[in-house]
Amino acid sequence: MQENSQGIYKKIEKLVKSTGQNEPFAIFPLIGGNNKVFELRFNGHSIIAKYYYSNRTERNKRLKSEYGLCKFAWNHNIRTPPRPIARSQEDCLALYEFIKGRKVRATDISKTIILNAVDFYLNLNKALSTDGSSENFPPAAESNFSIKEHIRCIGNRIKRLSFIASSSRINRQAISFVQNGLRPTWLNILDKTSAILKEQEIDTGAVLPKAKRRLSPSDFGFHNAILTEDGMLRFIDFEYAGMDDPAKMVCDFFCQIAEPVPISYFNIFTTGVGSLEDDVDIFRKRIEILFPLYHIKWCCIILNEFLCDGMNRRHFARAGDDINSVRTNQLKKAESLLKKTRTQFL
Repeated sequence: MQENSQGIYKKIEKLVKSTGQNEPFAIFPLIGGNNKVFELRFNGHSIIAKYYYSNRTERNKRLKSEYGLCKFAWNHNIRTPPRPIARSQEDCLALYEFIKGRKVRATDISKTIILNAVDFYLNLNKALSTDGSSENFPPAAESNFSIKEHIRCIGNRIKRLSFIASSSRINRQAISFVQNGLRPTWLNILDKTSAILKEQEIDTGAVLPKAKRRLSPSDFGFHNAILTEDGMLRFIDFEYAGMDDPAKMVCDFFCQIAEPVPISYFNIFTTGVGSLEDDVDIFRKRIEILFPLYHIKWCCIILNEFLCDGMNRRHFARAGDDINSVRTNQLKKAESLLKKTRTQFL
C-alpha cells in the first residue's frame, strides 16, 4: 500500500531532527525517477530527501547502494556525488546535499566532459584499491561476471516481456514489437555472437576474477549528471551501484538513451577507463562481444513500463502520469534503438 504524503513528511521531519537540525523548513516534491524526491528548503539553503521505492525482494537495497557509494566517495575526498547527510534504513529514507545546477544537454557533451566522467570512475576505483574495502560493496544490480551470465540475463529479460498483458492497444503494439522485431533480432545477434565466440575459442563460462571487477556507479551517464553553476560535473543516482564487470559499465554508458553519448567518444572513454586494466586487449574484446547484446538489453529496459514492477515503480514516484502516453513514448524509443541496433550489428 502506498504511503500518503503526510506519513512521508513525518519521516522526513524525524530524520532531519536526528541530525540536530531544529530550523523549520518547507518541503517541495521534485521529479525523481523511480523514487520520491523532495527539496527541503531552510533559511538560505536546501537539502534533498529521497524516499526509496522498495519491494519485498530488494528491501532497502537501493538506499544502501546509493548512500554507501556517496559515503565512500566523500570519505576519500571525491566530491563528484552529493554529500550524504543522514539515512534511515527502517524508513527507506536518506538526506543528501542539494546540488545547484542544471541537467547536462546534448550540446554540453564534449571531450572534456567525457574525461570528467572517466576521472570519476577512475577515482572511485583507485580509492577502492588503496582502501581495500571492495568486499564492503555488494555486486551491482544485474552484475554478471561471465559471458554466459550476461547472455542468460538478457534472455531472461526477453522472456519477461512475454508477460505483457494484451489489455490495451498500446500493449498489443508492444507485444507485436517484441514478437516480430525484438526477439528475432536478439536471436540473430545471439547467433552471430555465438559464432564469434566459437571461432575465437572463448570460454563463455569463465568467471571474471574478483581482482578484475570494478566499482561501478551503474546507470552511469549524463542523464544522471548535473552541471553546477561554476561548471563542475556532478553525478547523482547510484541506486544500482556495486562491483561489476567493467565491460558492462562501458556498454551501459553508451547504450542508455535518456541523454545519449555519441559513439565518436567511444575510444576516448574506453581508453580512459581501460587504464585500470592489466590486459587492455582482453578488456576491449569483452566490450566488443557484449556491446551488441547490450543494445538488446536496453530495448528491454525501455519496455519495463509495460511490466507490473516497472509500472509499480512509476506509480510510486509519479502517480499522476498518463500510463498510456508513457508507454507510447517508451515503445517509440525501443523501436528507434532496435532499428539502430540492426543497422550497426546485422
